[in-house]
This record gives sequence, structure tokens and C-alpha cells, in this order.
Amino acid sequence: GAARSGVLPVELASAAAEPGAATAPKAEYAKFVNGYVFSLADGDVVSVIGKLLETFLQLGQTAGKLGLPLADQYLVPGGYRQDFQFGSLVFNQGAGIVTTILKTFNNTYTKEYNAPSGN
Repeated sequence: GAARSGVLPVELASAAAEPGAATAPKAEYAKFVNGYVFSLADGDVVSVIGKLLETFLQLGQTAGKLGLPLADQYLVPGGYRQDFQFGSLVFNQGAGIVTTILKTFNNTYTKEYNAPSGN
């Protein structure tokens, strides 16, 4: 058939079960030239691309600290953000860096911030 243009046009590997620890969330994925596409258990399809993908892979992919991607990246002031089961990645285009935000930190910070003062 005719080639379709899109974000991830060239598949590098067929869908495969995600390797990792037995407790790792399950998802099928396909590798493309500029990203991975995940097929989640609920039927959603999510892509992880560019600098966010590089950091996601360095952190252990779905078996790592972040777990599965929940949705595609989206614009935020100064760059892009992508949310995962256990945190988020934020790419600052101006600085060229990716910041990892873990939910455990967010949850603890929010709890402490909202706690009544002990004074």
C-alpha cells in the first residue's frame, strides 16, 4: 500500500511484549525511527518521542521509575510535558534539558504544603 506520512512512519520492530520485571506494567510497543508507540491495556495508543523518549529509556522504560505513558506529550510554557503512571517528564526547549518529576515527590510536597503549621 501507499506509505502514510505521520510522526512515526518507519517501524523498526514489530509489536512485542515489554520486557522487564514481573511487576512491570504490561504493554505492547513498536519501535520507530523517531519514537516508540505503546498499545495500552485499555486500548489507547500513546507515542513517546524525542528528548522525552531518550530520558524515558534511560530511566528503564516501563519497568523504570515512570511506568507506562498515560498520554502523548503536550505543550507547556517553554516546551513539552508527558505524563506517566508514576510521574512526568518535562522538556525545556530553551535549555535543552528534560526534568523528571516523580509522583511520590509531588504527593509528599503537596501533603506537606497543605498541612497545618505545627507552630
